[in-house]
Formats: sequence, structure tokens, C-alpha cells
Amino acid sequence: MPPSAGATTSRSATVAPQWMVQESLPLSQLPASIACRNSVDCWAVGGSLEQGTAVGAATVNGGKTWTAQAMPSGVGSLESIACPSTLDCFAVGSASDVVATTNGGRSWSKQPLPVTSPYLQMEGIACPSRSHCWAVGVTVLTPVGVLFSTTNGGSSWQSEALPTEVTNLYDVACSTTSDCVAVGTRSVTPVAIATTNGGGTWTTGTMPAGQHGTLYSVACGSVSSCWAVGVDGGSASDTVLATTNGGSTWTAQKPPSGIGTLNSVTCPSATVCWAVGYGTQAGLVVSTKDGGKVWAKLPLPARLNSLTGIACVSTTRCTAVGANKALAPSLDITGAIVATNNAGKTWAPQAPPAGIGFLNSIDCHEASHCWAVGDGSPTGVVSKTTNGGSTWSTESPKGTGLLYDVACPSTSDCWAVGYNSLLTGSVLVATTDGGVTWVAEELPSGVGTLNVVTCPSTSDCWAAGAGSAGSVEGAVVINTTDGGRTWVKWVLSSLATLQGISCASTLDCTGVGFNASFSAAMVVNTSDGGFFWRTGTFPGGTGLFDVACPNTNDCYAAGYAGYGAVFTTDDGGHTWDASTQIGTNSLYGISCTNSINCSTVGRNASVSAGSALTTSNGGLTWVTGTIPSSVDGLYDVSCATAKECWAVGWTSSSAVVLSTAPTVDAVSPNRAPIGSRVTITGINLGGATSVSFDGTSARIVSDNATRIVTSVPPGAKAGRITVVTPIGTVSSRTPFTVT
Repeated sequence: MPPSAGATTSRSATVAPQWMVQESLPLSQLPASIACRNSVDCWAVGGSLEQGTAVGAATVNGGKTWTAQAMPSGVGSLESIACPSTLDCFAVGSASDVVATTNGGRSWSKQPLPVTSPYLQMEGIACPSRSHCWAVGVTVLTPVGVLFSTTNGGSSWQSEALPTEVTNLYDVACSTTSDCVAVGTRSVTPVAIATTNGGGTWTTGTMPAGQHGTLYSVACGSVSSCWAVGVDGGSASDTVLATTNGGSTWTAQKPPSGIGTLNSVTCPSATVCWAVGYGTQAGLVVSTKDGGKVWAKLPLPARLNSLTGIACVSTTRCTAVGANKALAPSLDITGAIVATNNAGKTWAPQAPPAGIGFLNSIDCHEASHCWAVGDGSPTGVVSKTTNGGSTWSTESPKGTGLLYDVACPSTSDCWAVGYNSLLTGSVLVATTDGGVTWVAEELPSGVGTLNVVTCPSTSDCWAAGAGSAGSVEGAVVINTTDGGRTWVKWVLSSLATLQGISCASTLDCTGVGFNASFSAAMVVNTSDGGFFWRTGTFPGGTGLFDVACPNTNDCYAAGYAGYGAVFTTDDGGHTWDASTQIGTNSLYGISCTNSINCSTVGRNASVSAGSALTTSNGGLTWVTGTIPSSVDGLYDVSCATAKECWAVGWTSSSAVVLSTAPTVDAVSPNRAPIGSRVTITGINLGGATSVSFDGTSARIVSDNATRIVTSVPPGAKAGRITVVTPIGTVSSRTPFTVT
């Protein structure tokens, strides 16, 4: 764990997609457009009904929570957003400025367009790269379509010449930095223009005969294949047009009946597209899987009034924005965000409760029970799950201001350390009823800061940190052998502080920290319950933040030595092997379930990303895990088994809890007739919401974290079995055979 930020402890037939309401935004805020870079990072922009000003929101956990983002003053309602990376987004609307962010939305700034008319209305923007963007709109009073471009990330914008009689442009899509298509109207007929040379020239495409109305949105699944949607001015019904030659000619496609207007379209592939809009007093979504030969209308929550924007990161995972219906005639409509999701990831983010500033440490006594601690502002906070991360609850122990570490030797008993509510000294709180109540325990005098705690049993615990100013100099270790009723203190004068401690037994403990001048890492260990401590020094420039000792001989210490480093010992800490470089700037937490299986987490500062690595051969080799790109860093990790681990850290806007993804290890039997019982075994399967046999839903008879009992459903065909859990989706490695 990083210095002064807290330390860590080491212990051990096709089914229609289902849409779920993710967020109802404040009464006055209506989102108009959405952009998603991946399955977890999305940004939505729109406007305030009351003030006509820009509003923005973002999610970094796949829509489980959304947070408001502050927009520059003087910017009107925003109509469109494009995000070419997880850091860079550009948005346009009712102003002569583009608003942009280069830090994922933490701050937004204005980029002036070369037209300052108060009657400029920008409608759409596309950015195929971080440097290249095109924005389209209209000068309202004329009206004349306008198109601007940048090749330097918005440092400057240029106006581009358009074909004559383009009266409005509503959207633009760019499949490369050379190939773009923009759509809108030309008098009373739809228009589409295209460029194949990066905006050097734009040509008008040929529309189907007799076409009237407006095109509001365009999307390209490839350089040649694009779709445009809108409304037919003659029939007041929807319009869907398609091109297979990059916009030179367009043909009409037939969507389902009963659709009034389609506002937005997105095409994650050359054959799969999704479009949203509204019909008879209700929002709607339509999709095609065959390039538009057949469009299907899909079910949505009844409360939706209309949808204005959609983004899809894959052919199955989409998020849409719009408005809910008013709850009563006297009330206003509210903004809405809805999503469909049946995809999974290697590491699945879980949403801790609202109000948590950050989480420093996590401990999992078993696969279902975990506790994480951190800052809840103004109090310390404990976040707890008893179902393997399906849900989390929040506790705020009285008298705490900031909690650095937690240790739980049972599902009922936990100790947490950190600062008191005044941030003037240490606090140690304990629970013996699974977190229902927390009690502060009396500490010996001279204890300044407690960074870490570890408990090899429900009676024996060790906590370590630094002495208080003016009383002692050096690191301090405190120990209880009676469940916290009394604590004994040791002073280690050769160390400034201890950042990590691990006890393989009630007598054998190893701690890591820094020497008195903070110039080198140091390690201390005891084999007699703390009466005598041996001291060792690591090379200068080395920092150690955590240690894990799965037995009395083997320990792993994690930190940095100019790179992410793990040191190992197999003789109880007397000698340590040279560090293993594992490719990240700093490692803050480590957890080992036995002498060969360990996981370590930290941060790669060069790319501002979290890191998670595992070894299954005692540290000879380390394998890098895949974590969500929104995670900026990880503070701590706790593994209940070699395959079941949880980690805590942070994103640009919130705390985050990660868990290893669910797996299916075996299916028994792997062939059976319809109606037969089937047992699925694996990890992180608890709280499963669905089981399907090659897409055919099956009944869940019983389930827990490692075992699901189901039955082969009527209509099942040979194929893989898929399990959906709150933290991810997983399929069997081999197909199931229906006999």
C-alpha cells in the first residue's frame, strides 16, 4: 500500500435482450447523446430543462452508478458526444463552441469554432481518432448546413465547403480519418454527403426516389456499409436508409410498423445495427442482425417516453439515453438511461455503495464474505458483502475518520485500523457480530499511526505503523492475545514506519516498511510472539508496501525497485532472494493462499492504470490479469482460494471493487436427455440470475458460490451452458450434448 495512503494486509431459439433501467437523472436534466468506449466507460450529455445549460454524466462501472460532470459556464444544451479514447471526449450543442475533456471528464474546456453566430446550432460530432474530429450543424436563421473539422485534437477548427442546398446537417459518422458520412436535409428531402479524403471534398449521395423528410443520425459498420435513420415528412413515420458503397447510393429498408421517429443509430459491425426513438407515447428500440434485411422491435421498460441516443460497445451490449414519462400530469418528465448487457469480462467490477470516497484494503475470510475499508467522508467506512459481491452494504464505525486496513479471521470477527474522526491519532475498531456493531479498543500510549492489521486467529491480532510525535521514535507494533481486550506495544527504533505485516502463526510474524530516513526498505520478523525482532535491509531505492506469509518459512514482499518488484524468502525471512521484476511501477498489495499461489496488485503510473498479476509457481513467473480500463490503480488484494480474489482501488471518480470472474470448471453429466438434473461446478457462481443451454433458458434448482443444480430445459439443443451472475457471465468450456 502506498505510504501515507494506508497499508494492506495479506491473508491468506434467440432470446430478446433484456433492458434494465440504470439511472433516472434529476428532474431537470435530459440526456441527448451517449458515447461508450468499452463495457464500463460511458459519457452522456444533454441539457437542463430549467436553465437550458449543458449537463453531463459519466459511468466507469458499466452503468451501475452515474456521476454528474461539471460543464464550462455559458455552454447551452449539448446534442452530441464522441469519445475516441477513455480520456478524450468532444461534445457539441447550442453554442459556437465545442466542449472537450482530456482526462475522462474530470474537467471540460471550450474549443471555439470559426463561426460565432448566436444562431449556430451544432447537432452531431464524430472523432475517429484523438486528433481528428468532424462536427456538423446549421445556422438557424438562414438555414444553411455547416461542417467543421480538426486534425489537432481541437486546438483549432476549420470550416469545410459543402455541396450546395444542404440546409441542415444533424449527424456525422467517420469509419476512418479519411472516410466520413454526414446526414440531414436539403429543403424537404433527406440528404447524405460523404468524403473519402479527410474532408477535402464532399459529394452528395443518391437518395431513393420519392423520399421525403429528415435524417437525424448515421452510423457506419465499415467503410462501405452505413445506415441512416430519421422521419418521413410525408407519413410522419420512421425512415431507415442504407448504403453499401460508402454513401454514393442509398436504399430504403423496412423497419417494424408503429414507429414514429428514429433519433439515433449505431452499428457495431457491418451487419448489426441498433436504432432508438419513439412511437405512440413510448420510447422504442429496433435492431437488425442481417444488415437490415429484417428489423425487429425490442421490449423496453414501460415508463420510457422517448430515446434520443444509443451507444453499443459490442453486438450485444448497448446503453441508450432519453426521457421517462411524467409520473403525473402535474410533474415534469425525467431523464433516463437504459442498458442491455449479456457479456462478461475477465475481471468484473462490482459497485460499492454510494458515499465511499476510496477504499484502501480488503479481506475475504471465505469466498462469500469480504470486508473493505476506506474513507466515507467525514467518517471511516466499512463495506461488506456476504454473498460473494452480489450486493454490498455500508457501515460507518463511530469515532473513525479514515480506515487503512482490515483483518477478519472469521465471518463474525474483524479489526480495522486507521485515523480517528479528528484525524489526530490512531483508532482501532473491532466487531464480533459481523459488523452489526463496531467498538473502539483502547490502545497503548505513544501509538501515532496504524497502517496495517493482521489476525491469525480470533484472539491473536497484530497492528503496526509509526509512533506518535514527541513520544517515541520509530515504528510500533502492537499485539493482543485476548481478542482485543488488552494490547501490548513494541518499538522498532531502526524503522520509521511499517507498511505491511503478515503472521503465519500466533508467534511468527513478518513486517515491511522503511528505515528511519525513508531511504531504504526494511523487513523485520519475530518467531517468539514479538519479544525479539530481527531486522534486515533491502537495496536503496526499494520501497516495500505489503507482505504475505502463507507459512512460517515462505514470505513474499511487494513494492518497487525502479519497477514493480516482489522479493521472496523460504527460510522465515533470514535471507531474501533478489526481486522479480513484473512490469508495473509499484505494487501495493499481495495475498498468497499457499507457498506457490499468490496475487499482487498496484499501479502502472506510465499509463495511469491498475495492475493485477498472479503466480502459480512460487513467483518464478507472473501472469498479468485483465482489469477494466477505467481502474487507475489498486491498493489491496485478498484471495480466499487460488482462483477467488478480490481487489480494491480507485477510478477517476470513485472507489472500485474488483473480483475474479466466475468460471465453470465442470458439468456433470455432460450429456443427458431433456428434464435431467445437471450440476455445474466452478467459482464465483453465487447469486446466479440465469442458466441457459445454447440460448434456451433453464430452471435453477439451487445455487451457491461453487455449485449450481439445474435441469435440461425443453427445446434445448447441443451447445455450451451459460451462467449469468451479478459479477459476470461465463460459459462451459465444452458443449453439452442433449441425448
